[in-house]
Amino acid sequence: MEAAFLRLGIFLIAVIITAIYIFKSAFFTHTHPLILALLALLAGEVGAIKIAGQSGKILYADLVLFLFLVSILIRYISSKKSIIPRTSLDIPIMVFIYINIFSVYNSIDFMTSISELKELVVGFVVFWLVVWAVREEGDIKRLFLSLATFGFLMAVYLFLVTILQGSGFLDAVAARKIDLPWGRSNYLATFWDLIIPVTIGLFINARRFISRISFGTAIFIMLAGLLITLSKGGIGSLILALILGISIFFRSQKKVIYFITPLLIVILAIIYYEPLNRAVYQPFSEIIGYRFSKGAMDYSVGERMKLYNIGFQVFTEHPVIGCGINNFEVMVGQIFGIEFVPHNIFLGTAAETGTIGLLALGWLFVAIFLKFVDLIRNIADEYWQGILKWTFIGVMATLIHEQVETNLIGSQFKIVFWFTIGIIYAMPRVILLRNADCRLRIAE
Repeated sequence: MEAAFLRLGIFLIAVIITAIYIFKSAFFTHTHPLILALLALLAGEVGAIKIAGQSGKILYADLVLFLFLVSILIRYISSKKSIIPRTSLDIPIMVFIYINIFSVYNSIDFMTSISELKELVVGFVVFWLVVWAVREEGDIKRLFLSLATFGFLMAVYLFLVTILQGSGFLDAVAARKIDLPWGRSNYLATFWDLIIPVTIGLFINARRFISRISFGTAIFIMLAGLLITLSKGGIGSLILALILGISIFFRSQKKVIYFITPLLIVILAIIYYEPLNRAVYQPFSEIIGYRFSKGAMDYSVGERMKLYNIGFQVFTEHPVIGCGINNFEVMVGQIFGIEFVPHNIFLGTAAETGTIGLLALGWLFVAIFLKFVDLIRNIADEYWQGILKWTFIGVMATLIHEQVETNLIGSQFKIVFWFTIGIIYAMPRVILLRNADCRLRIAE
């Protein structure tokens, strides 16, 4: 009962924050229900529907999205106008959905596959709703800002949960008892892999001092949240993506110094200022040293290699359509008595949906990559170019992390990931047209 009240309270906080967004916008837009759905992810599940002994999660975000979709359909029926957004990603998405539906018929646990299929469809519906909802440049800014808000609130939530456990903050971190009710530490790290670079882009390209202070604070809190997860894959993926992204996009841009300089000052202060060194650096260095020790690394690599071998074996036994969406866990559970995810998005997809599913997933990711390249080349506005590049770094960090985890199968992260991709695909509707109009006016 207490947990249910806590989830309801968090949802009400999401409603209040969304109301602030509406107030700041001065009027209601189609993006506001999507912002509420995003923030409602923090509240976790409303409950579950049980069918044939299996249960499917119903999130607060699912309810918001369902009501929003129903209102759109009612408007469509009354006006008889098309509401379906059309993007270059539609065909790859539909092919991927059809292949996953087809794989259900080969699954060991039918209801587990249906539950995962529902979550997959919800993620893609979020993508289409974001593309449909964006009508002006302000909508794009609002949605990016909501991503940063979500990442910040998730970090604050994690700190509060960790502190309130009663075992002591450092002891909880050392024992990795820092999970949220709806997600474990490695899973949470993936959210920040995506959102931290987006927020860095907002920080560097902010035009007001107060905005930079706000985004800078959010980045610091999120980095601290990522650090206490002690997720080797999450931390390593973000560092690697930042190095690659900065070396590709920002080698000669002074704006990056605005981000790197204060970050270095904070790090140096923690290391060399005695009170901070005793309070922060020394205890955390011991914990991180243990977590990243050779023994811990060998254990993680060894466990993953076992899962990779099982995944490859499942793929060779079901090379065409796989063992069924989300059924890798079921097969591993039958072998070891405990369920594990594949810990590699491509191997997991190959095992569960076969060669055709793997090709469809590759098509999706290649299409997204080409969309980023096209937008970065064609958007003349320096502000949006910067945001796009940092968002691309976030997506890159996510996909790097997916090589050692499979967090894209998580219902909450599906929504956040496709929410972000939806923003990218919505941008040409308002950014490119605006620039074209500017060029036309100048020419005239």
